[in-house]
Formats: sequence, structure tokens, C-alpha cells
Amino acid sequence: MLMTARVLMGLIAALHLFIAYFEMFAWETTGPRVFSTFPPELFGQTTVLAANQGIYTAFLAVGLIWAVCITNREWQRKIGICFFAVYPGRRSGGRNHNLASDHDDTNRTSPSCCTLAVAFSAPLTAR
Repeated sequence: MLMTARVLMGLIAALHLFIAYFEMFAWETTGPRVFSTFPPELFGQTTVLAANQGIYTAFLAVGLIWAVCITNREWQRKIGICFFAVYPGRRSGGRNHNLASDHDDTNRTSPSCCTLAVAFSAPLTAR
């Protein structure tokens, strides 16, 4: 169970790193292709918003990577909960309101809940 939780946390961290790259560096180049229903002029106007969201997403990824690397099981669980549940839920009342993040709310919530369930079902003592 512990290995499953770590693998899931690593995968979610990788997803967050990809989203952070997209929001911080590829917003104006790849964004219009990904979000073809948005007007093209919108991407130049929202570059700063997307970069800000990218920093937030990168911070989540770093926190998850940190949680995977911690050897103390109790602290690993606490840090994982912080970066899966507390930090994302505290931002703007639990809902991100800029255009850069509306596409990935479900992508963050569903895997996070599943990984938290696996982490909580694993015993605190390492095997």
C-alpha cells in the first residue's frame, strides 16, 4: 500500500509539473491549440494569469515530491495531506477563478482524493 501511495503521488506530481510547464512557458504557443474555443487574442492578455497559476501548480508538485521523499511515515502523511487537501482547498475558497486553471480542477481533485484514500488505508508503520 505504501508503494502504491508513493507511485500515485509521484504520478500526480508529474501531472502537476506538466501543467505548470504549460501554464508558465507554453501558454501563448500551445494554449490556442489546446483551448480552440477561446479567442486567440485572449492568450496574450492572460499570460500573467497563466504564469501565476503555473507557479501555484509547480508549488503543489514540489510539495508532493517532498512528501514522497520523506522517510518518516507520519510526516509523509501530514505533508501529503497538506499538499493534496489543505493548500488547494484554501486557494480562493476552494475554486480557482482564472481561465488558466478552469480546465484542470477535476484533474487535481479526483486523483488527489484517490491517492489520499490509499495513503490513509496504509498503516503508519513502514513494512
